[in-house]
Amino acid sequence: MSIGEFNNATYFFSMDQDDYALFKVGNDNSRQKIKSANIFGNLLEYHSIFYNNKLFYSASELDYDSTEEIYGQELWLSDGTTSGTYQVKDIYTGMDNFNHPNSSYPEIFTLYNGSLYFIASDAEHGRELWVTDGTEQGTQLIKDINPGSADSYITEMVVMNNHLYFFASSDGFDKKLWVSDGTEEGTQMISQVVDDLIYSNPMKINATSDKVFFTAIVGSSFNNYNYELWASDGNSIWLVTDINGTTEGSVDINNAYAVLNDQLYFSAKDNTTGSELWTSDGTEEGTYLVKDISVGDTDSDIRFPFVYNSKLYFKAFSIGTNHADIWITDGTEGGTQIFFPLLEDQFSYAPPYYSILNDKMYLQAAADEYGLQLWRISLGGTNQERLMPVGITIHDACGNFEIASSDGSIYYHANYTENEFQIDKLWRYSDGTISVDEIPSLSSVQLYPNPTSNTLEIVLQQEHSFTSISIFDMSGRIITTQNITNQRVVKQNVETLHNGIYLIKLFDGEKEMAVKRFVKS
Repeated sequence: MSIGEFNNATYFFSMDQDDYALFKVGNDNSRQKIKSANIFGNLLEYHSIFYNNKLFYSASELDYDSTEEIYGQELWLSDGTTSGTYQVKDIYTGMDNFNHPNSSYPEIFTLYNGSLYFIASDAEHGRELWVTDGTEQGTQLIKDINPGSADSYITEMVVMNNHLYFFASSDGFDKKLWVSDGTEEGTQMISQVVDDLIYSNPMKINATSDKVFFTAIVGSSFNNYNYELWASDGNSIWLVTDINGTTEGSVDINNAYAVLNDQLYFSAKDNTTGSELWTSDGTEEGTYLVKDISVGDTDSDIRFPFVYNSKLYFKAFSIGTNHADIWITDGTEGGTQIFFPLLEDQFSYAPPYYSILNDKMYLQAAADEYGLQLWRISLGGTNQERLMPVGITIHDACGNFEIASSDGSIYYHANYTENEFQIDKLWRYSDGTISVDEIPSLSSVQLYPNPTSNTLEIVLQQEHSFTSISIFDMSGRIITTQNITNQRVVKQNVETLHNGIYLIKLFDGEKEMAVKRFVKS
């Protein structure tokens, strides 16, 4: 589910009966289904974006009467109306070997210089850099970086100093740092590296006002894990510093980085500490440890950083605890301290879903015996309060909420437990009250996890009339059927299925009642 706001309404993707769709909720809590939308991917921040007062997203169109795709996963836009929601361009035309529509799978949407840039595939060029202005004619390939039908494996785009930066491979092997001004001629690899050093497997790209930072291996990538911090000004690339001076690598590649006050903040370890919070301005002397949070050689495991009002918030472990708390820093050792303590052993690795409204943070967190709840925290003081009614628990697998309405409300998607059954709802917090029933449940069937590699759980409403569940492949061939009675959770072992997209169909006798799609990965 993804939530966002434009044109004085809240927009989200969710299930309604038998199809996934784009919905909007007005300030009066009215709900409108705009159009069926089979969304590509779980990380919707990579697959949807607001641009030019429209929502752009990656989706396919499915004929639910025949379960056949009309179009593959392509670029769509919506102005919030049914008539204004349509496919921008069929980038990857034609059919595949199974007679299914080809898909370009647009993703990593990035706004740059008044246009929307993204990654997509077609038959002639493979997976490359594209741009759109929202029209079919204005949706064009920028450059075939890896010539021919092979992919250039573009990942992680950022904008710095009026240029677009990203990682790509021109030969199908090692990726390098590229820069683009939006033209084919102006899209080039940055080839100059200070001291002729070799870097490989770059990742974790971030930008300040005048530098691009990234993590990469020093040397070739074969049997080498010496990840260090690199930087570029758009003309050349240099190794910022080797923090611990060994070949084991200093920089933590598993955690996210952030930019605060034009400085990069990241996780690294030296010879005396574990993985801790560091900062850099791109020079060796300007790269230093902010604070040894978990004192000694243990890791504080910095995770999920975000910036608000010139402060950096993040999750970290401190010495003597076996759980993470939410920390805050202004970039100084003295200004780095616990902001919000979390419950011991509760969801230490879960991201702290949050939203900021009127200098207050609305946060999903486990901070007492009630488990994951909605909390409101004053950013200017110490006031903290739990907003969820006692006994109603948000389940981590579905928790995700963001500021989503111009009327000053918080919308978030979560489950709560009723008679030991998890019920999926869109919640709304407004004027000191939490409402659930005003915005009814959008689905009678939930699949967890999705994608899955082994077991798929099919979660049904407490009262249902389904008598059997069948799995179909996208050609319409039935894979398996299981009879059910009053079960609310049905488990299917899909480990032996080939990777790909499948359909779950639920029947009442011989009548098809619902269709859900899942991905075997």
